[in-house]
Amino acid sequence: MNRHGLARFIRRWHARLGVAAALVFIVLIVTGLALNHTEQLGLAHRSIQSESLSHWYGLPPPRLLAVYEADGQFVATPDAWLYRNLRLPGNGGIVVGAVRTPAMLAIATAQSVSLFTPTGEMIDTLRGAALPHQPITALGQIGDRIVVQTQQGDFSSADGLDWQTVSGNAVIWSHNQPTDPKTIARISQQLAPALPIERVVLDLHSGRLFGHYGPFFVDAAALVLLALSLSGIWIQWRSWHQKRLHPRHH
Repeated sequence: MNRHGLARFIRRWHARLGVAAALVFIVLIVTGLALNHTEQLGLAHRSIQSESLSHWYGLPPPRLLAVYEADGQFVATPDAWLYRNLRLPGNGGIVVGAVRTPAMLAIATAQSVSLFTPTGEMIDTLRGAALPHQPITALGQIGDRIVVQTQQGDFSSADGLDWQTVSGNAVIWSHNQPTDPKTIARISQQLAPALPIERVVLDLHSGRLFGHYGPFFVDAAALVLLALSLSGIWIQWRSWHQKRLHPRHH
């Protein structure tokens, strides 16, 4: 290959590599600037919640424990309770029943009864001596009163303070409902783990966001940048050199 052919070859590949690497360089520049100003931008204190991003990171989806109607679907997972698409205060856990009266929403576990307003605000959590007996095996209602089922019998209360023995078959017990694909999809989106934005930006900048081979891809982009720099210098030098050798043609 003569010198003119080599020059055309380098110019052609210089342009091709420049176009291919442009997007990578833009991402690296933007993420690098963001990381340099992470405190001002508050990246460490902000998070992003995305089911797709969680799946990309290989994080497990939320696991459903139970679904109850309770005048609007109530869902329990190991980490959260949801009522009418609202995340309730608390850390979730195994539920034995959920009922809704005109005055409150009651959620029972084996050792506690959590009371909420109809809008999902916490009223109180009853444990130990505040309950008639433990463990609680089921939760139901009679009219406006909630009913807990224990090995020592069934007990009802209108406010969670005064408990009375219940006899008869008038209790409507809360039952776990079968889950459906729509519920699972909705819960997966709502309870997707929140990832700090700073971590996502850092992983994008370093290439770790793209898995095991991501950093190698960034390394390859750096080598492309080196090749572009060297070829650009060579092209400029050759142009300058040609002007010196043939000043009348320029």
